[in-house]
Amino acid sequence: MTEAQASPLAGIRLHPATGASALRIARTSYGPVNPQERRITTGLDSLTGESRPSLSAPIAEWSRWDTIGRTIYLADSADAAYAEALAAFRRRTAADVDPLEADAAAVGLTLEEFLAAVDSDWDEGLFMRTGNLPASWRDARALYTMAMPSSGSWIDVAHGDTLAALDGALGSQLVDLGYEKGLTVADVLGEDRELTVRIAVALRNHVLPDGSEPLGIVYPSKRGYGTCFAYWMRRLDLGIGAGADDPRPIRPQEITEQDPALVRVSNTYHIRVH
Repeated sequence: MTEAQASPLAGIRLHPATGASALRIARTSYGPVNPQERRITTGLDSLTGESRPSLSAPIAEWSRWDTIGRTIYLADSADAAYAEALAAFRRRTAADVDPLEADAAAVGLTLEEFLAAVDSDWDEGLFMRTGNLPASWRDARALYTMAMPSSGSWIDVAHGDTLAALDGALGSQLVDLGYEKGLTVADVLGEDRELTVRIAVALRNHVLPDGSEPLGIVYPSKRGYGTCFAYWMRRLDLGIGAGADDPRPIRPQEITEQDPALVRVSNTYHIRVH
């Protein structure tokens, strides 16, 4: 990433786009540029019977920098892509005993037989709780190399200048959310979606000094593996199709048990890859 430059508008720190490729893990059935759309729907108030707007899914279920519309997440390395994608499978302890062994023994199966039986139906929640990555997870996804924008600017959300600008712009809102002492890097990389989504909305609507709109957000992987990007798919949200500079797939790569980056991250996370 090239040297950052400061925007004089509200002090938000920007990084110019370089066109360097990035990596993204996505389901092959959806494709790498078809993330879940966040929408406002109209429903009936249970008390008054009047129609009122609501979100299509609770904000707690959104990804960190989602806004209304579509956001895709990318990383600058395969290690960072796997680190983000596999965080939910990470085992909380490095104990040698697999937590599923007792379940397997209870039904008279070996651990391998039990995992194979569960994998055939893919109980994703069960795998996520126990530090096991099913083969079906790998089979359903690919690691895509993506072409990235070569013009425009990313907002560096974890830079001190940006944190200070957000403190000033969102002051009372931050107090209401319990951040009366000001934002820290830990806050913006944390799991409070009421906070991060509110920040994302404010930054997406921000107009840069040159009159352009930010591409999205650049931020360090909270897992310590590299740099991540959240790209707001403005053209797709407007129904006018992808632009020439939007992220687009260059090539997919099958995710195998022997993938060096997968091996490194799964070993660190104490995840059994099946």
